Amino acid sequence: MYGTLIVMDMNPAQQRVVNHTDGPLLVVAGAGTGKTRVLVEKISKLLDEAVPAHKILALTFTEKSASEMLERVLEMRSGYEPELPIMTFNGYGESLLREFSADAGLARNFLLLGDNAQVVFLRQHLESLKLDYYAPIANPEGQIPDLTDYFSKLKQHVITPEQYKKFAETLETTDDEADTLEKKRHQELARAYDRYITLCREKNVIDYDDQIYQVIALLESRPNVLKKLRDRYHTIMVDEFQDTNPMQSKLIDLLVGEDKRLIVVGDDDQSIYGFRGATLANILDFKSRYPETKEVALTENYRSSQQLLDSAYQLVQNNNPDRLEIKLGITKQLHAQIEGQPAILKQFTTLDEELSWIAKDIASQIKNGTKPGNIAILCRRNKTAGLISQSLDNYEVEHVVVGQRFELYQTEVVRMIVEALRTIVDPQASTSLYHTLSGALFQIPAGQLAGHA
Repeated sequence: MYGTLIVMDMNPAQQRVVNHTDGPLLVVAGAGTGKTRVLVEKISKLLDEAVPAHKILALTFTEKSASEMLERVLEMRSGYEPELPIMTFNGYGESLLREFSADAGLARNFLLLGDNAQVVFLRQHLESLKLDYYAPIANPEGQIPDLTDYFSKLKQHVITPEQYKKFAETLETTDDEADTLEKKRHQELARAYDRYITLCREKNVIDYDDQIYQVIALLESRPNVLKKLRDRYHTIMVDEFQDTNPMQSKLIDLLVGEDKRLIVVGDDDQSIYGFRGATLANILDFKSRYPETKEVALTENYRSSQQLLDSAYQLVQNNNPDRLEIKLGITKQLHAQIEGQPAILKQFTTLDEELSWIAKDIASQIKNGTKPGNIAILCRRNKTAGLISQSLDNYEVEHVVVGQRFELYQTEVVRMIVEALRTIVDPQASTSLYHTLSGALFQIPAGQLAGHA
């Protein structure tokens, strides 16, 4: 697919995106419509027009997406563009904090706290948070992960400690004990949030959200830095815009200069990161924030069959009227370049019945000549993937399970090391001790261990 898209002529909708010049552009790109190829072509065209590489900013959500886009640009250009900023939101934000650290009130060698390090950091400074409501006597540290999640949500919605404190003070208290306690809870959270941000400044550390949150604070408090960045970029592009959170969207709004050369690509029907703070309002309300926006819908699909696309389109209509198709009056129905089999809907009364059918059907397809590599099973939960794997084993269907969390910890060598470490840390862990002594590390026969016991 990658090579096919590169050598094909662009369709008219894709060409309109590449030829777009001034003002904001909203590209509504359905699944498999070549959105990455369009962005790559647009970047290449800007370079052909003598726009300096460092003046083209492209933001993505994952390192993989950024790397793929950069590789495809370089492949198309048959050369090296050392200053081409194709980055993740967080990577870009951290680069700005390093560059303007003095303006942001940070030392350039600030430390980035990962999720676990953030919990450890708060645990080390727990007393200074002066918790009461969130510090049960039985487990004074038990609320720390919840606090870090809450602080993250506040930052993702660009809520400052001052704003949160004002909100907490406006809460009414009555004779109702519940209202009084709720106000106390928010006041405590506001104080803890303020103290946490102060502690990070004092210790010269930032968390993942700060990579953008602190940049916004910098741009709002330092108009000279804001002007410098607005003058820096000729065109800004954002991939997967439907998955931006309020903090990321605000950063883009700040960076866009008077020319508003902004291209955002996304599809509200593909939004999957609500649990990470993403809000569909960013893409649904994009035209209200940028009234001069032009829109292009990419509807030529190069990945799936028409039967599958029609089934998906019929299903997603249940989200109307809160879809771009309705709000903008555009057509998002995808048109396939390949034919396939119609989708089949199967209903089962029990999970065991479903698992058995899946395994039987796959075994039958392979027996009839279907290549195993052409069959994939998608699961919503890791637990379900494990159950399907067991069912496939029962029918002697060879398979590979990918993408499971903590998959590394299931490998033999890692499990062996974990057992050994558990034995060292806890001498009373007799099961781990047995596995360590009888395993590959010491290879003491089980009978000999039983005799010593």
